[in-house]
Amino acid sequence: DHFFRKAIVFQKEYKNFYSILNAKYMVAVSDYCGEWVSKNLNPNVFIINNFIEDIAKSYSPNMDKNKIRFLALGSIEYRKGFDIYLDAFLSLPKGIRDCCELHFAGRELVGQEEYYKKIVQLSDKYDNCIFHGEILDRDKIYQLISDCDVIVVPSRSESCSRVALEGAM
Repeated sequence: DHFFRKAIVFQKEYKNFYSILNAKYMVAVSDYCGEWVSKNLNPNVFIINNFIEDIAKSYSPNMDKNKIRFLALGSIEYRKGFDIYLDAFLSLPKGIRDCCELHFAGRELVGQEEYYKKIVQLSDKYDNCIFHGEILDRDKIYQLISDCDVIVVPSRSESCSRVALEGAM
């Protein structure tokens, strides 16, 4: 659906749409995206899979492990699905939810202020929902990943985001 909407936008911008249709080489970072573009726009797509250096040995958990910690990272916007993430957590039975913590971090995007405020305000109502704000320091991000037990990618459009790869390392 996301790519279909983008194709409609490109159709309105004829230069971009023409360029995509006639490109000799195109690159995608996921099989899902590459297959869609190849099927719907241009078959000349090559997949370059995301890669991130494995630095997991450089970090060890600092938090007390008496709770299960979930973590989602990314810009706080509708496309990223943080509302889905929060709703899923809040729909857990209270006894289970009390044994867990929901962590998330990310930046507010221009045009997404209302969505951002709604997510942060909802999380503020629960002691075990921790919003870390925007984290720019990579070491702090990697430490937070190490401190958590489950990395969640609640996206409406991404098939393999960078945070999933960072969590996998």
